[in-house]
Amino acid sequence: EKPPEAVFAAGEQLNVPLIVGTNRDEGTMFTGFGFSTSEQFDTALTRTWGEDAKAVSELYPQGDGVPMAANRYITDTWFLRASRVALEGSRNVSSNAWQYHFTRVNPANPAMGASHGSEIGYAFNTGRGLSGADAGEEDAADQLLASAMIGYWTQFATKGDPNGAGQPNWPAYDKKRAYLELGDTISTGNSLGSERLDLLDQLVSTGTE
Repeated sequence: EKPPEAVFAAGEQLNVPLIVGTNRDEGTMFTGFGFSTSEQFDTALTRTWGEDAKAVSELYPQGDGVPMAANRYITDTWFLRASRVALEGSRNVSSNAWQYHFTRVNPANPAMGASHGSEIGYAFNTGRGLSGADAGEEDAADQLLASAMIGYWTQFATKGDPNGAGQPNWPAYDKKRAYLELGDTISTGNSLGSERLDLLDQLVSTGTE
């Protein structure tokens, strides 16, 4: 049985439209699992990357503190890289895919940043209840973002394309690796994290992971 990466690389996945995305600070929820100190972080990199651990560590400098470095590393290696595999694979089939990058800081716990799962209350338009705050406490930016996201998700569920109903255009993933940032404002970009992910992909392809 082929691993998922090979399935997507060969274009053998189901030919259906996809929305795939990640949050900017996916890793903050997980830094306590073996990434709390510099020694633990370095040990984790060595265990995973072997002789290439130094090259990987240079992508995630600890100058802003170990938790921030670990957050960035976990976000990339546990979440963003896997998302890009699926998105790149979508280019091998006829159905489109759309990438999002959620950057709105969790209003119930700002120290966690745009943390893992904090987009859910917006995508389902349930307010901040899922992130620990009382319903109705959202500010205008939260309300606007929730309205936009539920619009995109509803349009996608009904039409197979998130665009429509007066929303800002969400470009389909393409050779420029287009994505939509969902944060304090809604904007578009290209090649999210590509410089880091390209090196990680290179190391994985040589069998060092």
